[in-house]
Amino acid sequence: MKLMATIIFNVLLMLDDLLRAFHKPFIMPTLSLREQLTSLAKFTFLAFVHHCLHGTGFMTNQLYTDLQSVVKTVFFNVAKQKELDSSKPYYLYQQGLDHQEQMFGDV
Repeated sequence: MKLMATIIFNVLLMLDDLLRAFHKPFIMPTLSLREQLTSLAKFTFLAFVHHCLHGTGFMTNQLYTDLQSVVKTVFFNVAKQKELDSSKPYYLYQQGLDHQEQMFGDV
């Protein structure tokens, strides 16, 4: 019984680490851009490893692809902004596909 509780606890810690790495950059504006990107990179690697090990038992292929696409888009947009005008700051809440998302994403 104690072994099973330890296993469940470790699984929950892993899941907490994974989810926190994804959502922390979007909800903590005090993080630097480097810290935000580092956290998102951590998420992509953790998600990749667990998806490879457990397949759709971990998360569906569609969810995995969507989450990886979100992170890829963030990295692409940061690189694009730095290339266009590196003197202007870039904030992750500026991510969005249409005006409605941008309206609700403004802080």
